[in-house]
Amino acid sequence: MVAGLHWILSRLSKPSRYLGNEPNAVHKDPSSVRLKVALAFPDTYEIGMSHLGLKILYHLLNSQPEIQAERAFAPWVDAEELMRREGIPLCSQESGTPLSCFHILGFTLQYELCYTNILTMLELAGIPWRREERGEEHPLVIAGGPGAFNPEPLAEFIDLFVIGDGEDAILEIAREALAWVGTGKSKIDLLERLARYPGMYCPALHLPSSGLKIVKRLIPDLDSAPHPTGFVVPFLEIVHDRLTIEVSRGCSQGCRFCQAGMVYRPVRERSPEQVLDLIRRSLRETGYEEISLFSLNTTEYSCLEDLLPLVMEDLDKQRVSLSLPSLRVEGLRPSLLQQIKRVRRTGLTLAPEAGSQRLRDVINKGLDEESVLRAARVAAAAGWEGMKFYFMVGLPEEREDDLEEIVRLCREAVRVGKREGNRRFHLAVSLSPFIPKPHTPFQWTGMIPLEEIREKMKFLRDRLPRGSLSVKWQSPEMSLLEGAFSRGDRLLAGPLVQAQLLGCRFDEWTERLRFDLWQEAFSRAEVDLFSYSYRRFDLSDRLPWDHISTGLSKEFLVREYLRARRGEISPNCRVEGCLQCGLDCRPCNFTCSSNIYSQIRVGGGSPALEGQEKKERGEGGQEICYQNESGMENPPARFRLRFQFQKGEEARYLSHLEILRTFSRAARRASIPIGYSRGFHPQPRISLAWALPVGICGEQEWGEMELERECPIPTVVERLNRSLPSGLRIGKAKWVPLSAPPLEKTLSRALYEIIWDQGEEAGSRLQLPAALLSPASVASFLEQETITVTSRRRGKEETSIDLKPLIVDFHRQEGTSPLCWRLTIKLGPGRTVPPTVVMAAFFANYVDEGKVPELIFRLRICRKELT
Repeated sequence: MVAGLHWILSRLSKPSRYLGNEPNAVHKDPSSVRLKVALAFPDTYEIGMSHLGLKILYHLLNSQPEIQAERAFAPWVDAEELMRREGIPLCSQESGTPLSCFHILGFTLQYELCYTNILTMLELAGIPWRREERGEEHPLVIAGGPGAFNPEPLAEFIDLFVIGDGEDAILEIAREALAWVGTGKSKIDLLERLARYPGMYCPALHLPSSGLKIVKRLIPDLDSAPHPTGFVVPFLEIVHDRLTIEVSRGCSQGCRFCQAGMVYRPVRERSPEQVLDLIRRSLRETGYEEISLFSLNTTEYSCLEDLLPLVMEDLDKQRVSLSLPSLRVEGLRPSLLQQIKRVRRTGLTLAPEAGSQRLRDVINKGLDEESVLRAARVAAAAGWEGMKFYFMVGLPEEREDDLEEIVRLCREAVRVGKREGNRRFHLAVSLSPFIPKPHTPFQWTGMIPLEEIREKMKFLRDRLPRGSLSVKWQSPEMSLLEGAFSRGDRLLAGPLVQAQLLGCRFDEWTERLRFDLWQEAFSRAEVDLFSYSYRRFDLSDRLPWDHISTGLSKEFLVREYLRARRGEISPNCRVEGCLQCGLDCRPCNFTCSSNIYSQIRVGGGSPALEGQEKKERGEGGQEICYQNESGMENPPARFRLRFQFQKGEEARYLSHLEILRTFSRAARRASIPIGYSRGFHPQPRISLAWALPVGICGEQEWGEMELERECPIPTVVERLNRSLPSGLRIGKAKWVPLSAPPLEKTLSRALYEIIWDQGEEAGSRLQLPAALLSPASVASFLEQETITVTSRRRGKEETSIDLKPLIVDFHRQEGTSPLCWRLTIKLGPGRTVPPTVVMAAFFANYVDEGKVPELIFRLRICRKELT
């Protein structure tokens, strides 16, 4: 948590973004470590926590006894404003340590439009932007990720870039830093040592014009690469809120626009034995209800067909759904969908990219129209009601009839889906402008002009029919900026600084992008934005990223570029032989066969994993039945457990839905046989009575869960408490009949304790007016005939509520310090209010209305009991 920020979390949107006590978060004693590393993601928590690379590095570093790795994310604009106003520095999630106190600050460069956030995070941490302005007292600032393959736009701000796979590289950096810490040597001494390692680019020591090539790091064997199983489990629903298991890295399809497909070559696959082991252990340690098999092209994973039935056997028992986020059209087979839908039909996304066969050949997409339509047919026949298609506009060699072909292909896909008997079949179409990327065959081409992008987008939006087709598109202006920075050089440091000073933040969020401010920033820096986005390079030109080597030869990229101009395809090298790209590729050292089931199930299973599938004996010899024995028949839940729990200080800022999700995942980790609803999307039968607003604690809250089997209550409570995070604890519990009335109907009153917090931590003591402090203030408030307040829920009209009938008791506790009130409110359908509403009405009698919100933020409220 950001130091000192806990007292203002109630003011912030999604305050659970800033907590650091999630399940599996690592907390170390600072006195036991010698090296402190902050892993910074320059976007919101829900974006950063969806990134597998961050999770891998976090657990890899924390596995080293002498190293403490903690996370940091870009605070949303409301948090930034408050931090600046109150002088609160940006700190790590876990310990609240200011980022300026770490030895190393490492940024993930996932997207070019996050670059202003990097400057904002540095500024909030009190760290100078430019590397030459930083002293020995400041952290070593490093960066890695896809953006590092063209490091030049950030070269003035970053001390060291890691190019390529980071698992081995981060340990080498840590090892050298451990030897350096405490020696009194300068950071340049450390950088000189690090610069000797492959894949380490130090802008202060390496000039792009020197001719020195920085060759990317490569993990040759994915089985040897560390992959965590005890992932941090967020409270907040993140963008990719599921367990991610990397099954392969790299892609050999050779799409000419795709940077990831080029720079992460060659293809390396994880063995099916390890994949299954990672799935089993990760589910046991996280409690996720959905899993994703991740790669650039999951259907190209050579063992998928053989492995999937075995994976689904496990997932089916645990009611865990499967998603394959990266599918090629030709890989969408009926057998694959039959496996996926055994638990839940997750989304299907395909990327034809272009509408015509001619243009798909230009970009080397490697698919034909029949494959696209067959995918729609197979999905509809398997029961899917829709899917998503991705297309790009402004591709090299694109003509107007290519856009018409997008319209025709989408219409035909919908018609095919409906013809399969699924009348509700629909297609979500996503349109993105083409952006040339470094280290691809299209790196020499430019973007089409902004106005032309707008016209093409409008052309498609106007012609794609509504109803069975929905259309979304990426902002052309956003794409233009991305194009400039993706192929930019060091001159872009000027516009980047100016944009940050003008207030540009989270530019990758459509609602936050201010293109006018970016134009002003480029103008102030005297740099032409459009020349960077539109420019075409000659094949003989020196490119800003030429000193970075991905292993692909320039001859290969030129050859592919010229083949694109001629509309010639290049085959998948894993299928039809080597294309002489410059890499020394080796095949994976395992094969798949029809008896993979027996190989893993019998020969590869560990006693620990097999034991997890058995029953465990509880106290007194009673059986505790694991959740994963229940099967997918959705048997009716037969046992109803009512429990009392505490929502303590550490969980104060969790929402009702976040607490529900936390209980559900804790039950999975504890292997409690939770009952599930029926239907296509089974949900755990867990409910909590009378939702507590964010920022309010609860001492005696009530909840219920339905179990498929009767288990010893003490053991259930003990196992759940062991799995719950700090701040949530179950007390007493009891069985109640299935016929018993719902919890909320048994509770009619809520007692709150409300304490006045003067805010001394922020150095800004607030004084309540004397009239409000008078013993008669509450009595005067309650003597009113009516206490009317107005409220407006999102999307609804303003309504008036008389609070007086809802207030059972309200009084100030005499002789207490700090000031304390007790408030009892009636509970009932449509006739209850949060305590903050009552307190706001109370304060409004004695202070100006504009000051009321500040007073409400200073209240520390706890629901003492529900009766």
